[in-house]
Amino acid sequence: MKRKLAVAWAEPDANMARKALEALAASLEKNYPEAAASLGEGLEETITINRLMLQGALRRTLRSTSPIGSTVETARTTARRVKRWRSGT
Repeated sequence: MKRKLAVAWAEPDANMARKALEALAASLEKNYPEAAASLGEGLEETITINRLMLQGALRRTLRSTSPIGSTVETARTTARRVKRWRSGT
């Protein structure tokens, strides 16, 4: 299931992403009806990034369920890579 979600989220074409997510929801319906309902309920919101054709860092930040947490994590990762801090003055 995680792989199918990742493939759908990575799909640049919003219509193809929608079809992939609808197929996933249909496959979940029998054994996991709550998961299927949840996926169907948030379908349009899920593919908004695909529809807006966002890319790069903005796409990675906004595809998270917590954009603020994602932004903080990006800052931490970037700060770890700095070898020599310079004065801001």
